[in-house]
Formats: sequence, structure tokens, C-alpha cells
Amino acid sequence: MTAEEIAARVWPDRDFALEPLGGGITNHNFKVTLDGEVYVLRIAGADTELLGIDRHAEHAAAQAAAEVGVGPEVVDFVDGSLITRFVEGRPVPPEELRRPACLRETARLLRHVHEGTRFPARFDSFRVVERYRQTALEHGASIPAAYEPAKRRADDIACMLESDFHD
Repeated sequence: MTAEEIAARVWPDRDFALEPLGGGITNHNFKVTLDGEVYVLRIAGADTELLGIDRHAEHAAAQAAAEVGVGPEVVDFVDGSLITRFVEGRPVPPEELRRPACLRETARLLRHVHEGTRFPARFDSFRVVERYRQTALEHGASIPAAYEPAKRRADDIACMLESDFHD
């Protein structure tokens, strides 16, 4: 479905304006404005299930984040497309993220997430690259030479994190 078709389904017989948003690796994102309210429409890209992306799990995770106040209100979920309230903001520069006050606030928000509703799926960044590699090979793609050294380094980091977690 197109952005126009999804918006018309969510807000039938209402006038709305669509504006493409930047970003998004596996999604097409649009700002939707109607009646003075602003939303985000996130449409899943083609074949993203090949990457192991579960849009229903993402929907549940977005709802859980909204419930604890760290994510925008979820308005609807249509054919794998997520509609949320628009939150005005800006990217936080790395130097600002390193400030103790910002780190404390980030830790506080993460605690809220971890104390909230359990997400229905697990995202393990260390394992997902292995699945991506396998999917790429199955579809005839070549693997960059930098993959193996980067994978070894990632495995080292995963081992360090695992040992720190159990200490």
C-alpha cells in the first residue's frame, strides 16, 4: 500500500498532508498532518522479512515503549505499517551524549523500558549479522572482505559483555 492509501484508511474522508521524512534503512517514513495534529507513518520496505524483521513484534515493542513514556503514542498498525504521534526533536550529538547528566537520563529511561512490558522478540545485534550474512549468501550476494575481521572483533566484544553480565 502507498502512504496515501494507508493514511486514507486510518483517517477516512479526512484531508491530510504527507511529507517524506529522511532516515530509515528498512522503512519509508512520512509526516502526516491533519486537523492540527501530526503523526508519523512508517511503511515497511519490500522484503524486509528476509532480514528477520518482525513488524508485529515492532508494533508490540512500540506500544510497550509508549506505555512507559519513552516512546510516542501508537495510533494504529495497518498491514505492517506503524502510525505514531510525531515527536519534535533533534539528533543528540555524541559529545552531548557523553555528558554525565545525559548518561544518567539515558540510564533512567532504559530502566523504564526494562521495567515495562516485556517485548515479544529479542534483538541480538551479534546474532543478527550472522543471519544477514547467511541471507546474503542464499541470495547470491558476496560478503565484503571486512566482514570476517569485524565479526571476530564483534565476537570478542560479545564475550566480554557476556562475562561482565555474569560476574
